[in-house]
Amino acid sequence: MQATDATWAALVASGDFMVETVAEIGGVEYASISAPVIERGLMEGGLTIGNVCAASMRLSIRTEDEIERGAAVILKNRLTDGETASGWVTQGTFYISRRTRDPVTGLIALECYDGMLKANAAYPQTGSYPKAMADVVAEIALTMGVTVDSRTVIRTGDDFMVPLPDANTSMHDVLAGIAGAHGGNWIISPAGELRLVRMNESGGAVDVIGITGSVTIGKAQTITGLRVQTDTGPQMYGTDDGAVISTSTPYLTQGGVEWLTSWLLGMAYQPYALAGAIYDPAAELGDRLTSREDVASVLVTERAAYNLAFRGELGAPDTAEIEDEYPYIGATETMKQEIRRLNRIVADSVTTEELDAVNARLNNLSVDDIRAGVIHSADYAVEQIPLLYPAADVYPAGDIYPSNGEYVTSGFAIDFGTGQIYGGIYSGEMDAMKAAIQALQAAVVTLQNQLTYPKA
Repeated sequence: MQATDATWAALVASGDFMVETVAEIGGVEYASISAPVIERGLMEGGLTIGNVCAASMRLSIRTEDEIERGAAVILKNRLTDGETASGWVTQGTFYISRRTRDPVTGLIALECYDGMLKANAAYPQTGSYPKAMADVVAEIALTMGVTVDSRTVIRTGDDFMVPLPDANTSMHDVLAGIAGAHGGNWIISPAGELRLVRMNESGGAVDVIGITGSVTIGKAQTITGLRVQTDTGPQMYGTDDGAVISTSTPYLTQGGVEWLTSWLLGMAYQPYALAGAIYDPAAELGDRLTSREDVASVLVTERAAYNLAFRGELGAPDTAEIEDEYPYIGATETMKQEIRRLNRIVADSVTTEELDAVNARLNNLSVDDIRAGVIHSADYAVEQIPLLYPAADVYPAGDIYPSNGEYVTSGFAIDFGTGQIYGGIYSGEMDAMKAAIQALQAAVVTLQNQLTYPKA
């Protein structure tokens, strides 16, 4: 919850307030604006950790001023009952990505995104590695030109180190790995600071005063399992009796996994969707939300329209969006469909919003995900295992190799020296998907280089 003054708190408590909003651009304050709409989220889909999420903002301004390209737009609001007004509270700093001017009305419509998009730049490797995650976060924040939110907790010790990243690694990728190791997700706070919001972390309390639209409340669940993607496929910690959280961070050590499971398992989670909610506009993602509709959960997604009669759409995604009874059956075909869909989006993309969404999906299509998708016998016919492999190297369905933890869904042989798998995989399919992902990444980079964001 953002800090507010006593007048703000009293107006919220009364339930009778209006919201006044202004936009500051280049040192000029504009009050003649349409109701700005801000969309924020902690997760990119389903109940996940290891996300790096940008917020968007749209508004229209009536002005004859020449607004600088890529300019920063600071959105501020205050509460009033028509007689008494509170102090101003900043709702975020955004950068202009795209603009259009209506030739009839003269209104300038702006599409803007917050400073998290700066994390798409290359990670600046300095000093020696492995390096403490806290030091890496400080370096990335400095490069992005932001400060780290004081509520961000980065653990220390040998289990929370960043190994030397590849040369083409982005700051986004490094932050995602750190977030996954901490059971959380990164955002830029309304105050403009880099913040890690960890699951199962105590936040502010937000009371929903009323609902003017629809209410959807899912079944309350308990987190009982953590699914970790590794080079050899998924490994489960805990059980799948309740909700399961997945992560593919490359920074997890065995000690890190032990801490993460102790932190997450047992956490209560309830999905919900509230349309037309009336609540405190100072609420922040990660706050604990309660309402008269018996919702007790985390504020995960928010779409707020800052007009006089302030309303918002609040929610937490259903865990079913990422869970399946057999999570890896048909995964290869699903991945192929995703690649085809992303190809179409890249071909038609003209905005940073679309390109950043593609980038987010590409970051999730890692080698680990490809391997997990193609090892399942439901996707590929099982080839005959070459006779040069002794019987001791052939593992029947259902067995778990004791030291490496590979889950064998159908009989096949593994060469642990080279990593080659015989009997359950066509390596050509994996190579083709990797090539498709690399081609998409190159296309996205080319398009992004043609767009100016943010202005230096």
